Amino acid sequence: MTETYKLYAVKYGTHPRPQSQNFLQPPDPHDAPYPIDYYVWACVSENRTVVVDTGFDADAARERAAPCIAARRKG
Repeated sequence: MTETYKLYAVKYGTHPRPQSQNFLQPPDPHDAPYPIDYYVWACVSENRTVVVDTGFDADAARERAAPCIAARRKG
């Protein structure tokens, strides 16, 4: 039987930086703000929930000097 899932994006971090740090060749010569946001995804069905994390943890946030809105738990 096929399960149907609802997908939820949960923002847990942001990195406020200029666009020149996001692109090899920025599309605009003006170095405007171009923050990057980080999310985990919750895939929720009637029977289970799966969390997909493709981002970084609190330790990596400190190393990158990027604010971490909510640190994930291990396990």
